[in-house]
Amino acid sequence: MQDLAITEFRIGSIIWRGTFIMFRNFATFTLVGALVLLPVFALDSLIFPSDASDTSEKNYLYWVFGPSIAITILLHAFYHVVVAAVAYGAFQDLRGQRATVTGCLATISRLIVPVFGVAIAVTLAELFGILLFVVPGLVAATVFWLAMPVAVIERPGIERSLGRSYRLTEGCRWKILATILMLTLAASGIDYAYEHVFYIIVYDAGIGGELVDSAYVVAGYLVEIVTTCWPAVIACVGYYDLRVIKEGIDIEEIAAVFD
Repeated sequence: MQDLAITEFRIGSIIWRGTFIMFRNFATFTLVGALVLLPVFALDSLIFPSDASDTSEKNYLYWVFGPSIAITILLHAFYHVVVAAVAYGAFQDLRGQRATVTGCLATISRLIVPVFGVAIAVTLAELFGILLFVVPGLVAATVFWLAMPVAVIERPGIERSLGRSYRLTEGCRWKILATILMLTLAASGIDYAYEHVFYIIVYDAGIGGELVDSAYVVAGYLVEIVTTCWPAVIACVGYYDLRVIKEGIDIEEIAAVFD
């Protein structure tokens, strides 16, 4: 049955419901996000130096691989893959069923080629758009906002996922752009607050050592996981709402692909 309460694309409703789903499945989504982003964190710890003056092998690897466009594209693509990873859990929650780690991971494992294909395509569009005076990058992020949920739910292939997202976002793009910017600012604020609170509580108090430094890094990764999964869940809610508004489809029809 169609959700008759959803008649228009409302930013507040999408963010609120997405946030509620995120925290209702906090442990599941955090673990899924951690597993998906593990290659990013591993590469980050191997290549990118914490100290620009460091002359160690790690710093050498940074200067060899850090500026690489291919590495940059790969790292950013994994953040889009998180959307695919949490999609199963988000839609299961919307239909009143339990989200599971195994279900989320099984979904992306079955769709590994189209998921990474869409992730890389969207990443390329966003990064090159940003290089062209930022605005084209924002346009790409807006029109391809739903490409990953489309790839997971409708499974039309890489190129058609991008085209389908372009069509689904028509008529709501200013609201979608506003949603993206709000979530980006919120994630930046959370990261800023984490860093400053940590410094005030720990470093300004004179507490130091390798254990504290490790805790700082781990906490930073946890913040990054949460601020990546949260917008991913909201994108899935946005996809659901637009399918209901434009096509009159209900959640059981959408999530039937997982049965």
